[in-house]
Amino acid sequence: MKLSKKTIIPHALLISLIFLVLGFQPSELLKNYFILAFFISLCLSILIGFSVSRAITKRINEVAELSREISKGNFHKKLSITGDDELSDLGRNLNTMVEELRVKIENLTSEKRTLEVILSSMHDGLLMIDMFGNITLSNPAVNRILNISENIVGRPAFEVIRDPAIHDMEMELRKTGKSASREIEIFYPSNRYLYVIATPLYPGEVKAGFLLVFHDITKLKHLETVRKDFVANVSHEIKTPITAIKGFAETLLDGALEDKEHVRKHLEIIKNHSERLNNLIEDLLILSSLDKGEVYLRIEAVDVKKLIDLIFITLKAKASSKDIALINKISDDFPHVMADRSRLIQIFLNLIDNAIKFTEYGTVMARGVVEDNQIKILIEDTGIGIPAKDIPRLGERFYRVDRARSRMFGGTGLGLAIVKHLVRAHNWEMKIESEVGRGTKVILFVSLFHSS
Repeated sequence: MKLSKKTIIPHALLISLIFLVLGFQPSELLKNYFILAFFISLCLSILIGFSVSRAITKRINEVAELSREISKGNFHKKLSITGDDELSDLGRNLNTMVEELRVKIENLTSEKRTLEVILSSMHDGLLMIDMFGNITLSNPAVNRILNISENIVGRPAFEVIRDPAIHDMEMELRKTGKSASREIEIFYPSNRYLYVIATPLYPGEVKAGFLLVFHDITKLKHLETVRKDFVANVSHEIKTPITAIKGFAETLLDGALEDKEHVRKHLEIIKNHSERLNNLIEDLLILSSLDKGEVYLRIEAVDVKKLIDLIFITLKAKASSKDIALINKISDDFPHVMADRSRLIQIFLNLIDNAIKFTEYGTVMARGVVEDNQIKILIEDTGIGIPAKDIPRLGERFYRVDRARSRMFGGTGLGLAIVKHLVRAHNWEMKIESEVGRGTKVILFVSLFHSS
């Protein structure tokens, strides 16, 4: 029979009791032996009991230490199990529980990180609002869209979102329990259009809270406006020369053919309008090709100074008629530009022609600057200038700063749009600086090394 710590103490006490009973025998010597044996057994029992108690206390302390580590979030610590008693069973159960908790917490942490990445990468703003109207979750996009810098989690939604339309959506959602959506316009920090969707966290359970999703549709609205303007402008630009051609043709047919002087004059007008219509159609076809990416560049080293000299010669008569001096300040040793020569002529011809067109008198100047690995080519004029509010829209098709002024100076309103697309096709950048009454500066940022 194997004796354990649980059986040693009772056996020792039993032996001591036997010795004590036998100790009442008449023999004094034997009695003394039995008393001595009893005390030895008692001391032995106390020592064994102390040892067992100490071992149990140590294991209980290990369990307590494990619980403290768990409370600190350390789920990697485990109990060392050696026996098969009740405390050992408890230790094994604790180790199993700690391991299960560790796995579950790691899974939850991973899911939380995934959710944070998803929320951070969303372009749409998102707010989660509880049954009391307080914000419980938000993502960075909503702070950007609503121009909020501080942490808004925990704050009442009505303090953060002050738009009545959104509060109307919330009331509708709480009343019907169904998703609601609305298009709203905000004016701070800038004029923007948002498409807002409000939906319950759980279908039919509005009390659990709801989500607000903010989709910025400002660009779509802008594109819609541009499309409408484009259709209207194309219709107008095509209709005007066609109406003129039709009118003068009818005049000739109605009897003006007999007057040779009037016939020639009318035919010249018809020719001018037909050329304008042809130019418009050609520009539209060019833009269509640029939009489709059907631009094939024959890249070669181009001498910008000589190219602008050639354009100045072409436009000299037009500039001289308005007392405008054409000045080319690009140096002879200016680096050649890797570009499509014919497209580059198209770019500078448009820019310089515009500069002459909108300058009453003064100068149109070309300059070149080399900075690090970049070239800046500038076309500057002393013309009437452009209001700051109109500069961002320059390059839109048919966009004109002043329609009355455009009618006076002519043009289809497509030249700068073509320039903008051709600059992009070369992987360059263009910037326009202007001040009303002081002139305009167009800057081309050209890389010294062409990237196809």
